[in-house]
Amino acid sequence: MSSIVPVYPILRVKQSLSLRQTRISPTRIAGVFLASTMIYGIAFTLFTHVNRAFGHLQPRQPVSSSVSFLFTFTTQPQLQTLDTSTYKMSLYTLSVYIILLLLAIIAFYSIKAKYRATTHETRITNPKHCRQLIAGDSQFLNKRNLLSPLESREIPNRRIKTAFDIDNALTTTDKAYAHEFVHKSRALMNLKAREWHITAQRIHETAREWFSHALGEMPISKLVQSLSLRLVFLALLDMDLDTDVWYEIDLLDLAEEINRLWMIAKDHEIPLAGQSAGVREILLSLFPYCDSWSAKENPLNLVLPGFETTWRVALRMILEIRRGDPSWVDTMVRFARRPTMGRFKEKAESGLSPEDLVLEALRLYPPTKRIYRTFQWEDEQVTCAADIESCHLSEDVWGRSAQRYDPFRWANLTREQREAFMPFGAPPFECPAKPTFGPKMIAIIVGVVLTEMGDIGQWRLLYRDGGEVNKDIFGRRFLNDRTAYDDLMIVLR
Repeated sequence: MSSIVPVYPILRVKQSLSLRQTRISPTRIAGVFLASTMIYGIAFTLFTHVNRAFGHLQPRQPVSSSVSFLFTFTTQPQLQTLDTSTYKMSLYTLSVYIILLLLAIIAFYSIKAKYRATTHETRITNPKHCRQLIAGDSQFLNKRNLLSPLESREIPNRRIKTAFDIDNALTTTDKAYAHEFVHKSRALMNLKAREWHITAQRIHETAREWFSHALGEMPISKLVQSLSLRLVFLALLDMDLDTDVWYEIDLLDLAEEINRLWMIAKDHEIPLAGQSAGVREILLSLFPYCDSWSAKENPLNLVLPGFETTWRVALRMILEIRRGDPSWVDTMVRFARRPTMGRFKEKAESGLSPEDLVLEALRLYPPTKRIYRTFQWEDEQVTCAADIESCHLSEDVWGRSAQRYDPFRWANLTREQREAFMPFGAPPFECPAKPTFGPKMIAIIVGVVLTEMGDIGQWRLLYRDGGEVNKDIFGRRFLNDRTAYDDLMIVLR
């Protein structure tokens, strides 16, 4: 195994030499330019007219020379008399600008209304209705869906399919292919005890290399993303990547591209053409023959769901356990050293198991905040969202502690709470990672990171600029946005 050279210093140099892509759509640029031009024209015409009317502006050239207006004026103490032609010209110019501005406003809102009509979204927060929505059933809206369940799921996922050039169970209308994909995924996720042990051991080795070459600090989000991708590659693709610095750079680049494309896919104003070039280049580095692959052969079909399921939940779970009972750390560390199903469900002296800790993290920070379905009725087509995050945070369901990390609640869940818990979706489209694979992946990442932090000694969290973490962050639910803690650093003492 090659020794990894300091990854984070190289990453910092790499980031300093690259330009961050700005998410500005051509429509927004054109709209701002047109509106600015119209407003300037109206303001300038009014300024000219009023000042000339009261004698504060004396043009040295005729009115038709519009550019010279800005710089060729002198003040006059007496009121000037406007000739008729100049007055009419001023009013005519003002009228033209007002008409153009009104037309621009009408065009803008017409396009906006058309966009909203085509992407109309209704959010559903009732857990029972959310489960019906996920199944593609619109009976809770007292209407019959004319689309099949697979079509209802495929339509809102089209931009993701295009952005990543993938074709899996989430993006297909082919019932046979969807069934085959899920069946193969379940088989890949059915790891034996020895395979889980080897996987955890390799993740331990990689994390140890990160910490040993951290040079005093490292971004915790980058660490968790790298480990999550390695785990998915090893468990699902049987790829045991060496801990070489160039592989680490590729993995970090891949994580960055996945996050960038995911946000672009969710923003309907940004065109998707050419956006996947970056991720394809990284995949070519990791898979030399992937250039000839079809969308169905793209490794991201498996990598993307596994990565999305793991890294954000794991990151926030690490932060929650850090501020919780010290015994929680011991529970997760013990599991990561021997990740058997028995230890995953085994209760520690605190009365909690690794499973309890992971399930509470999945409740508080669901990997998929909303699940979308499109319904076609006789008169219209609408897109509805099952608001999983709202179901998980409802005080009516979970009590006044709904927004607090409380793993003890899993000792005695009510039927209503079980129905509201949907981090992996709901039948018939439940993620195959739900029973074991997804939760154990999260537990391994969390346990490994906490193990290495404990071995190093004391540590603290600072922002990249060196500022202390705001105390408010440790008194309430952490943010669940994708980029919320990109600047959060592990600082070793």
